[in-house]
Amino acid sequence: MSTPLEQIRQQIARQDAEVVSRLAQRAVCGVAPAGYYPVGWSAPIFRRLAKEAAIPPALESFQSRIEAGFTRSVLPILIPDAKVGATTGADDVWRAADADAIAAIAIRLGLSLQVAACKFAGRDTRLRAAAEAGDAAEIETLITFPSVEQLVLLRVRSCAAEHIRACNLPSPLADRLPAALDAIYSDWLIPLSRAIQATWLIQAATREP
Repeated sequence: MSTPLEQIRQQIARQDAEVVSRLAQRAVCGVAPAGYYPVGWSAPIFRRLAKEAAIPPALESFQSRIEAGFTRSVLPILIPDAKVGATTGADDVWRAADADAIAAIAIRLGLSLQVAACKFAGRDTRLRAAAEAGDAAEIETLITFPSVEQLVLLRVRSCAAEHIRACNLPSPLADRLPAALDAIYSDWLIPLSRAIQATWLIQAATREP
């Protein structure tokens, strides 16, 4: 029988497939029309999202960081040749694609908090000591396992390849999508997940009597 932590990691694996699918769909939509992101890629977008893309309460303190990362890091990687105002169309197309992508990412990050809770309930005295000391950098070091992260990146590339085949995505999107998703995970989503876990662990240590 699998442990609770193993079950959560299985959920994360399934959610990675959803994140890949939603980001790929956002890439297909291309650049948003003029005025959609009023200040280029860095404009706030949560006010544009559908209610189903709401950030879970446990992640609300990270809303601005998720928002900034999505617009400043994720979208330029997905759509590297994008120029604001280069496309025209109904805002609903981009609003729906953004909402679906961010909702999938938020669920994935929420699962990382469940991983943090399992770790905090464990017997890792170094992790608990770092949390009690408020040492986020040390926590991130302790919860970083390069071999696990490499498996995640391999899974992301595999999911991307499957999505490309299933949806018959054309070149050049199909050619660059696996590497783009790899970069989004390695440069943004995985580090963000670590940071969120570290913050949660410090807060959990503070709440303990």
